[in-house]
Amino acid sequence: MTDNAGSRAWFCLIPAENLALAKRERVWGVPDSPKARGRVKLIKPGDALYFYVIHPTKAISATSIAESAVFVENTKAPWSDRFYPFRIKLGPVKDLKRPIPFASFVGRISRIRNRFGLFGMTLIPLTEDDERLIDHLQRRPKTEH
Repeated sequence: MTDNAGSRAWFCLIPAENLALAKRERVWGVPDSPKARGRVKLIKPGDALYFYVIHPTKAISATSIAESAVFVENTKAPWSDRFYPFRIKLGPVKDLKRPIPFASFVGRISRIRNRFGLFGMTLIPLTEDDERLIDHLQRRPKTEH
């Protein structure tokens, strides 16, 4: 998805209502947990973000590009469910024409070997092979899923 040399791709878990906020506000955040805080600090401008809607869709549903490095904001806004202090400014958030269901990529993405691979996760780094797989799944005819 990215053309920038050295850019990375990230699998971002997000509730549907927060994806709507990300689209409108063009910001995405993670909670203050050691794992999330450590990973989000690795995101750089130009990195590809693949948004996996955890409920109800259970599918990769949208993409964006990081427009900033991580920054800390000590207000709860705009989210109503919890506090996400570590934030990234986003480019336009684009819905996939056809969301990619979990069953299409589980066991095929390097760090998502089974459904338990998502428990407690907010952000998962993707390899170039993972990103190619997601791009391929976006283009496949629906009957192949």
